[in-house]
Amino acid sequence: MDNSIVSLNEIGPFGDLSDASSLSPVTRYVYVINEIAKRIGVDPNGEKNKLFFRGQADIDWRVEPSIFRDNYLSIEHDIIRSSISRNPEEFVNEKYFTQLTKLQHYGLPTRLLDVTHNPLVALYFACAKETKKSLNDKGIETEVACDGAVYISYANPVLPESMETQVLSYIAQTDLSRIGFNALVETLKNDIKGLDSQLGTNSYESMLRFIRNHFVLSDMNHERIIRQSGAFLLCGCINFEKKYDDYKISKASADIESEFAWKISIDADEKDSILDELDFLNINEATLFPELEHQLSYIKTSNKKRVRGVNTFVGLMEAEDIDREEQQDTQAFLVHHLSAVISTVTANKFVDDISAIFIKNANIDWHKRNSIQAKLINEINRFLVKQPEYTPNKAKEIATMIVNNAVKAIYKKS
Repeated sequence: MDNSIVSLNEIGPFGDLSDASSLSPVTRYVYVINEIAKRIGVDPNGEKNKLFFRGQADIDWRVEPSIFRDNYLSIEHDIIRSSISRNPEEFVNEKYFTQLTKLQHYGLPTRLLDVTHNPLVALYFACAKETKKSLNDKGIETEVACDGAVYISYANPVLPESMETQVLSYIAQTDLSRIGFNALVETLKNDIKGLDSQLGTNSYESMLRFIRNHFVLSDMNHERIIRQSGAFLLCGCINFEKKYDDYKISKASADIESEFAWKISIDADEKDSILDELDFLNINEATLFPELEHQLSYIKTSNKKRVRGVNTFVGLMEAEDIDREEQQDTQAFLVHHLSAVISTVTANKFVDDISAIFIKNANIDWHKRNSIQAKLINEINRFLVKQPEYTPNKAKEIATMIVNNAVKAIYKKS
């Protein structure tokens, strides 16, 4: 398989996708996935090899399971056994791999890497908001939005009950610093039924096959896994060092990006529009995460666009007469002078839309109230960030400039 990076906006193996301006980012993404499948030679009716996808919010992140980070690998066996011993009723009669998947679900670092069979699910995770610090042209440190990435592999997976899965899951709970290779093999033979017959006469060669990285199909025994079409990459990464008639074995961390033949980069500026389109396709926080906290989080974020400015509480008060002359003067400014203010800092084609935002949100004293000005800036920014001409930072800058210039203009005329 080719080892290639594909951008949805640049000339790549499939031509210049930026020319397809009429196509949405998700449509371009699906097109690229189909082209990659053709190049790999994916057999849609095949029973062995399957496509696996992983989305990461920052394209510069290493591809690695959580146990490989922050040196947790050195205490892997301790944290697994402690978790099980403190909650034995949760793990009664469960196999080692099932224990790992449950620990992974509840946030414990494990050697499992989450993957999915659904490319749109991977795209959703690749579009999560991530920022990193960077120096701008003036040498000032600023927060910059990160590009995301979707990784693709075509592999022959194993089942949760396979020998490979059982061996690696057992090793995860073992302190290898206290045991040699020969002793480990004997322990595995006693613990895993049928392993002895599969090891044959050369245990070392057979074990090398068992302890490499393996894509593992899920039992689909949890609602979140079902919703996300989830599977796992179970990472091996075991070092062997010849010691006389035995081998010294140790666990090691690694960037396992090489398990994925293709990588699609996701531009940071397109993440919001991609998430909107995925939401339309019913790929969102509520459909991917069954827990109540995620259902409520989705309701909160999806309705945020509908919010409007509200009055500050002041209790019982007498209504004041509105200065009709001032009201007429303000409305006249909005109707006749606002377009000139807007067109000085943005393209003429956006004047009508931004003017409509002013008319909808501004009241008689909008130029005196910071809360309404902030609301105007947010609404204009929300409009501009959807335009291909503007990055999120530039959209916010232009929106602020428009409102500030409008305030200055109305005070100047008065």
